[in-house]
Amino acid sequence: MKILSLLCALTLLSVPAAHAADTAHPAIVVSDAYAFAVPDGAKAGAVFMRLTYPNNSEIVPDRILHAATPAAGKAEIHTMTLDDNVMSMRKVDSFPLPPTGTFSLKPDGVHVMLLDLKRSLKVGDQFPLTLTFAKAGAVKVDVNVRAPGDVPDNNAEPPEERAVHEDMKMDPAMNHDAH
Repeated sequence: MKILSLLCALTLLSVPAAHAADTAHPAIVVSDAYAFAVPDGAKAGAVFMRLTYPNNSEIVPDRILHAATPAAGKAEIHTMTLDDNVMSMRKVDSFPLPPTGTFSLKPDGVHVMLLDLKRSLKVGDQFPLTLTFAKAGAVKVDVNVRAPGDVPDNNAEPPEERAVHEDMKMDPAMNHDAH
């Protein structure tokens, strides 16, 4: 029995640590997280960012399940849809990330809505945000507060990401909380 246990232990040790970690918890890199400044007394704001699968050749599609920040009473995942030429914002319980390698949460698309702000958001401020993914788990990021309309230079989306955003705007199914 001791020999069998030793063989099992040696087999487990021979698995490269990086490979074992990758399969257990696929990573998502969050970058360029920002919110626009809001006037004193405002109770709502929004957070935008870029999500990237670090290895485009082995993408394991994930989904955003939850967002939380001490800067607001609630943080919700919202989508924007176009219905009869009217843009609508809807809360969703979760959001599947497309397997494109990179996906942006942005003002005219998916974003994190902050409700019941606990303080005003001033240009230059920073606050923490935690996103929870189905496979990648919790990812913490610092959100920078920018002037309204001050979008990062690298916010240009690749063609495959633009197509996903356009499909979402036209897809009435994105209004359902089942996503």
